Amino acid sequence: MRSIQYIQYVAASLNDGIAVPVTVNPRLRYGDGTCNALTGAIALHPVYLDEEQASDMHLQAALLHELGHAHDWLFVVTVKILLICAAFWAAMMSMGYATHSVAPVLLGLIPVMGACGLALLVTHGREARADAWARVRMADFDVYKHLPSEV
Repeated sequence: MRSIQYIQYVAASLNDGIAVPVTVNPRLRYGDGTCNALTGAIALHPVYLDEEQASDMHLQAALLHELGHAHDWLFVVTVKILLICAAFWAAMMSMGYATHSVAPVLLGLIPVMGACGLALLVTHGREARADAWARVRMADFDVYKHLPSEV
């Protein structure tokens, strides 16, 4: 069995020495992982703890794919813009701008809706960008992208 500390060490070595918070989440689908766009934290399925089911190369491929999401600046910046627009709209509503008219509510929602539209455009091709980022860093990425029992 691998330890979380070992997986974090591998993730940091793949990320140019920058520490990456890695956790294990049993609620994920088999062989899957997820990356938080704001913090860069990675969660992996528990199968990656077992050396018999997932080799070191499979672990590296999964970590590189999730690190590719963390390095997808287009998506990360879009999520931050969306959160900033929503925070400004919420602050505007809490200050009482919408007490007499619906117009400020609708005008405040325009940037939020625009950011949501941008987020929808940016999510198209997100997996392909993460795979491309990983392929540059691992020559056999496509061989180890899926666990043997997934194929």
